[in-house]
Amino acid sequence: DDDGDGADRFAIPDDPATPGRPLAGRPSALPTPGRHSFSGADGPDLLACGRVVDKVQIAYATRAKKVDVRKLKAQMWKQVEATPESDFAQVVSRVAGEQRQKDVTMPFYFICLLHLCNEKTLKLEADGLTNFAVSTAG
Repeated sequence: DDDGDGADRFAIPDDPATPGRPLAGRPSALPTPGRHSFSGADGPDLLACGRVVDKVQIAYATRAKKVDVRKLKAQMWKQVEATPESDFAQVVSRVAGEQRQKDVTMPFYFICLLHLCNEKTLKLEADGLTNFAVSTAG
């Protein structure tokens, strides 16, 4: 069955785009008048996509925060060890009271606590959507 050249091995017989078939029946590569469109490698007569989603302004930090995470983790671990059964808000308030670093934000406390959970096998239990219990019984 193989004639040696292998040119039509993967051709689809009824496809008008198969090499060697006439161009009749193929879509036009010319754009439709009155519409912004593109022709080329991506295909014929593709419509230009307009802006679909409005731009949302998000207030985010414009300068990098410099926080000694190792020191913050040590302070948090000291507080968790002192009170083995407490919650996140208590740990944060106690650590924040003795905090000398000015750039520490709530996400830093949360990330440091997650690191401590991995390192010290702490147990977290949700008390709802606003707070969660932190214990050393992990």
